[in-house]
Amino acid sequence: MTRPHPDHGFVLPSVLAFVLVAMLIAVIGANALDRARDDTLALSARHTLDGALDDLEAQVVYVYMTGTPVQYGVAQQAAQTDATAIVMGDFTQTANSGADTSPANLWRADGGVLGFQRGNLIATARYQDTSGLISLNSSDPLLVAALLRQFGASDRDARPLAAALADFVDDDDVRRPQGGERADYRLRQLADPTNSPIRDLAELPAVLGWDRLGFLSNPAFVESVTLSFTSPEPRWVFSPDNIASLRESVSAAGLADIDVLAQAASFSSVPGARARFTLTATDRASGQCLIRIVEIERQVASAGAPFSRLLVFEKGGACSAATTPLAQPLWTNLLGDQSDGT
Repeated sequence: MTRPHPDHGFVLPSVLAFVLVAMLIAVIGANALDRARDDTLALSARHTLDGALDDLEAQVVYVYMTGTPVQYGVAQQAAQTDATAIVMGDFTQTANSGADTSPANLWRADGGVLGFQRGNLIATARYQDTSGLISLNSSDPLLVAALLRQFGASDRDARPLAAALADFVDDDDVRRPQGGERADYRLRQLADPTNSPIRDLAELPAVLGWDRLGFLSNPAFVESVTLSFTSPEPRWVFSPDNIASLRESVSAAGLADIDVLAQAASFSSVPGARARFTLTATDRASGQCLIRIVEIERQVASAGAPFSRLLVFEKGGACSAATTPLAQPLWTNLLGDQSDGT
């Protein structure tokens, strides 16, 4: 009688184990391929969106630099201003240029939108004169506090946060009521305040108490503020709706130390030399969006650099994450389906 081989009975479990391992390898490989495909599509979409915003920004700068500032915005007529005049300093901002200010030709400085559509790609640019925004370096603390409350800061915290910001950017060591100077920072083992203007939004968490604010990187908040120096009170004619609403809650009588000439200038309807552009692009095929915020300032009589550019903010990703309540209306205000820009 033949005795069974000692390995008999282990063949089936071995085969099953081999099949299980092979299946696991196949599943892991399939998942890796899916992730690689998704990453490739995302990179391709980001490259497309970057290119679209680069093209749009170039067109925006050209229109802004060659157009004529008029009441409420810029006349868009291409090459209306000779480039030589811009470089040599003969270019002046005036509301009496005689330029065409019809609605079709006027790019308003209070949120006017230009845009184009190419297939599944949509890109838009919103023009905002920076004088209509809240300056984190020069606006009255009462206005800053009102803006913070608008984005969720409590009434108890808003004024101390605004006072701390004012103490952080001024050049003295005199502490405002509810503010914070060097001793307050050292008591909390924090870096000393710079006592100089903020030059990048990334510096805001260094201000006493501002590290607790979760909306500092929210595009809606970024669109509402600027680091350029403006009057303590915005030029309301150029303010977006959310800032214009602060005019009622903060009366002029409550603002401190307002210069009479600056207050008179706040009623001017001719935009200044510094503009905020919110550029947005979406690829409807991939569902990816990209938002970029830049500030452009005219530098007259400067042959080497007729304008300066500051990148304020950039964020990309799925449209639901990249767009904001302030940015979303851009998609419905295009100038039509165009094949070659604005």
